[in-house]
Amino acid sequence: MQSNIPIKQQSEKTFSLTEFNLASTILFLWFIFVALCFFYGDFYLFRVFFGFPLLVVAPGVLLLQVCKVQPKFDWGYAGLALGISIVFLLTFGLGINFLFPLLGFQPLIFSTLIFSLSVFFLSISLFLIKRNAEVVIQKPQIPVGSMILSFIPVIFVALSVIGALRLNNDYNGNVTLIMLFGIAAFLIALLLAARFVRENIVATALYFISLALLLMTSLRGWGISGHDIQREYRVFQLTKDAGMWSPDFLHDAYNACLSITVLPTIFSEILNIPDAYIYKVLFQVMFAVVPVICFLIAKRYFSQTIALLSSIVVISFPTYFTDMSMLNRQEIAFLLFVLMIYVMFEDPFSLRFKRWLLLVLGIGIVLSHYSTTYIVILIWAITYVGLLIFSYVSRFNFDTKFFNVFFFPKGAFKVTKQPTISLLLIFVLGIFSFTWSNFITQTSDGSIKRVIERTVDAVWHNSENSRSVDTLYSLFSYKKISDEDFLESYIQNVIEPARFNAPRDTYFEEDSVRTFHAAIVDNQTMALTNLGNSLVNLGINVYAFNNTLKLGSAKILQVLLLLGLMSSLFFRKLFLKKMTSEYFLISFAGISFVALMVLIPVLSVEYGVLRAFQQSLFVIAPFVVIGAFVVFLPLGMRTAHVAVSFCVILFFLSSTGAITQSLGGYKAQLHLNNSGPYYDIYYVHDSERRGISWLSEEIAKSEDAEYQSEVQTDRYLSNKISDSSEIKPINDIYPSLLRQNSFVFLGFANTTKNESTIYYNGILLTYQYPLGLIDVHKNKVYDSGSVIIYR
Repeated sequence: MQSNIPIKQQSEKTFSLTEFNLASTILFLWFIFVALCFFYGDFYLFRVFFGFPLLVVAPGVLLLQVCKVQPKFDWGYAGLALGISIVFLLTFGLGINFLFPLLGFQPLIFSTLIFSLSVFFLSISLFLIKRNAEVVIQKPQIPVGSMILSFIPVIFVALSVIGALRLNNDYNGNVTLIMLFGIAAFLIALLLAARFVRENIVATALYFISLALLLMTSLRGWGISGHDIQREYRVFQLTKDAGMWSPDFLHDAYNACLSITVLPTIFSEILNIPDAYIYKVLFQVMFAVVPVICFLIAKRYFSQTIALLSSIVVISFPTYFTDMSMLNRQEIAFLLFVLMIYVMFEDPFSLRFKRWLLLVLGIGIVLSHYSTTYIVILIWAITYVGLLIFSYVSRFNFDTKFFNVFFFPKGAFKVTKQPTISLLLIFVLGIFSFTWSNFITQTSDGSIKRVIERTVDAVWHNSENSRSVDTLYSLFSYKKISDEDFLESYIQNVIEPARFNAPRDTYFEEDSVRTFHAAIVDNQTMALTNLGNSLVNLGINVYAFNNTLKLGSAKILQVLLLLGLMSSLFFRKLFLKKMTSEYFLISFAGISFVALMVLIPVLSVEYGVLRAFQQSLFVIAPFVVIGAFVVFLPLGMRTAHVAVSFCVILFFLSSTGAITQSLGGYKAQLHLNNSGPYYDIYYVHDSERRGISWLSEEIAKSEDAEYQSEVQTDRYLSNKISDSSEIKPINDIYPSLLRQNSFVFLGFANTTKNESTIYYNGILLTYQYPLGLIDVHKNKVYDSGSVIIYR
């Protein structure tokens, strides 16, 4: 598995489509689709399979052809066409959203959208036809064996869907577990054959593997289950129900994200797919392209084996397959961010064209997700300043051993003469972001000011409570406070001020609730499997083993990252070509961004360390692999390849839960079990939906103003209620905060496990809820067994 051996060259067959115009073909397919929509409109599977590619690929293909970029059969072109199509749909939707109401029409409904898109396809196709934009495509002759290899992972996609559906029907997660071990086995085979297989084959296989990992979480539950996705779905429904988007519908940052308002509305109206599956399936189909683009970026400088290992690291990071499918707005923003990096290092493009593409993709990020915009601008700013410094230093001949070793190793990389990142780009994106959030949508709410104020306050008072629990995975993590101390801090900073500032009769008397103790729940683990019991018989603590593997792999990942980044300046035998200073500085900026998350407490709560690390991994993952190679290189290159591949596959099996599920004795994960922390707080049960519907109707039909009182529930059930009804519940039922004149809504976890979870300063704490307290003070008005409502 020598990394410096070139990929085996295969014969290619070239054909010229001289009688064929791509624009006219797309136009023809579009009008066929429109006609069939009117005749077979209810057959949504047809509309999805035919119409979805036309929406998310065809506009990008046409616009690229306008820019004289010829189509190619490769993933780089497909990814870029996807990104440009998404930006087009966002800006197109925004444009007609403001234009058509002036003409007296609803903008985001089927008839208006079909008409507007038809005008677009017709006009741009006529332009290209008039320009006689014929297409010449070089199509590689792909052996049948390679083609089969690239599509074997489709089996994993099928297993992922089946596994999720089985869990939704209360069966076990064995099918998903088999899928994870099958993916690991396939990746081993792919790594062994990587230097003999063409780039597109590897990329295709990687796409289906990535999609399978996303679907195993996104398809959990029959409706919308997850954290942020609940509110994302709510703002989507506001836009769809109104047939237009308006920032006045809800002055909330989520409503300012066109990626979860305008974009899914276009999909819903044109494709007629059930709304939940736009988020659960279509967004995942698009986001699965990200690891493929990461692979192509790494291929610019590293061997195919190292690039593939880097992409495996990306999809193995827990945030990718656990949280990203619950963050649809960020999926779109991350896709556009990765495409920006890809464009920067796409050699055939001119500098001017690259900068225009970066601006277009950057505007798409601004319209898609607020915080990702800030981070992207920060990364570009750090990169730009670094490029200025390197450009200045490179003018001088500091030929001293000290300087060459510690500051600017001679020949370490090629200093970028004309960087793609420009000050104008950073300035324009900053101004557009500021205008969009402060004036157009008015959803900033002083968020940046709030973060700065909280940061200064936390640093000044040296507060550890302002730090997210995710920083425990950092090399520089601070000591974790005990659950008892955390609960005491919560009582002092939240509960006591709330009781003190509330009117006298708001809460029950302290004496009446003091006897009902809220005990902290210990970490609940799965039962040991036969394999786990075998390890216990050998004297191995399975929980400690699993915990060490999880936390240890996170620490090792960071050590390897730092080692790889520094070693890349000296160990250039692992590179296919010399690294540019721009690539190095983008990687450095990514690491700096994660360091800020750890060192500045409030940022770790506001944004999240794990999400920050996932975003940085898109570009820095190759340096993790390089760091691992540096560790094993003394054993020889062949041994190093085997050892690094083994470690990466082990990381995949550990993070995805395949190992812990096989052993037991650890916290259950949502994609493998109907239990565990994510299942308890994020999974939406049918009984909870029925309870929410009943309460909504009960409140709506009552004419008694006193009866239409507030609703109280715990933090995570409140999201499920507020995002699926007009009820705006109070999101805390801690015993001391139980209100006298309120409904109390208890969900599945509250009633079946007598547990409730609070969220404070980025930390989750689950406690045993004293249901006897509510039985004493309130009357039961609804009871379905797993949902109870009191009044």
